[in-house]
Amino acid sequence: DLDKVTSANAESAQIIEKAKDYHNKRLIGTAGAGYKALLDLLDRYDLVASKSGDNKAELKAMDAQLDTAFAKRIIKNNKDEDVKIEGEVYKMMVDAQSFRSTILQETRSKVEKFNNLSNKFKDSPELFSAKNRQGMLQLILGHSKIEKRYLPASQLYIELNRDPNFRKRIAAEKLDEEAKAYNE
Repeated sequence: DLDKVTSANAESAQIIEKAKDYHNKRLIGTAGAGYKALLDLLDRYDLVASKSGDNKAELKAMDAQLDTAFAKRIIKNNKDEDVKIEGEVYKMMVDAQSFRSTILQETRSKVEKFNNLSNKFKDSPELFSAKNRQGMLQLILGHSKIEKRYLPASQLYIELNRDPNFRKRIAAEKLDEEAKAYNE
């Protein structure tokens, strides 16, 4: 019985050690060597955020620490040493920063376009409206997939063609365009 207990304890210790190794490997693969410091900081942040009371200054300081860690991808451990954040967390940070840059660039472009259009409108609202109306009509009327009919008295009616053969042709053209785009 003593041998069985000793054997069970040894086996239990091995299983616990394997679990710890797996735990550490997963965390290191997730955030690199800085996983412990990052996890501790996030846990402290959650703890402070969940407390009621006047903790705005402490939250602000922790926000600054997180911002610095995410910007530099380095965090200080409990020994006040700089440790790199790597692994999946690093990839997520890079992806987020790339997405942020893309959104900022698109937003700046849209703001610039809006400002240009706004200035043109302020210069001559009637001319601006007429040009935009003409451009929109050209887009609509020049579209190959819309059937147009002109009736007397300069009235224009736009309808989608309900003919099944026309729809099949349009669907085939769309598939061809998608295949070309995919091949490129």
